[in-house]
Amino acid sequence: MPDPPAHPGIERASSIKILGIIIDSKLKFHENTTQTVSTCNRSLYALRILRQQGLSEAMLRQVFKDIVLSKLLYASQAWFGFLHKSSLDLYETLLRRAKRFGHYGPTEPSAEELFTDADSKLFNKVQINEYHILHTQLPSKKVTHYNLRPKSLGRLLPEKDNRNFFNRMLYLSIY
Repeated sequence: MPDPPAHPGIERASSIKILGIIIDSKLKFHENTTQTVSTCNRSLYALRILRQQGLSEAMLRQVFKDIVLSKLLYASQAWFGFLHKSSLDLYETLLRRAKRFGHYGPTEPSAEELFTDADSKLFNKVQINEYHILHTQLPSKKVTHYNLRPKSLGRLLPEKDNRNFFNRMLYLSIY
């Protein structure tokens, strides 16, 4: 689809950074991935320096969790569904390097498992707490006039779209 005509005095941008997430015009999130992985690689280097200075292994793992994993998972519910395999592979490569350096345990979850777990945690919080800011985004409850076995979700399902957080989680919760 071609871009709309340009407005005089308004510069067209191919990407924009909003709340720390880089969103490009094609919703690929590859630029966000490369910048995040680059930042995390610099943190891995800083962890190597801290190890040389004598920081304990337990503390290194804690710093890795607090700095690197929190950076990787920041707002992942918004962009994880849009990731391509090549972008996901960059996250997996970063975690393999962290395992090799001893900052991330060999039995720890993969990047995809981390993102999926973060999705599930947020979705459960939204479902349980009716005062959660995102609770209003859930589809309305399904009303039936007959007495059948209760469904696990009990909501009207929108058209399936694995990129959208709520659609992705709604369809995962029924299977």
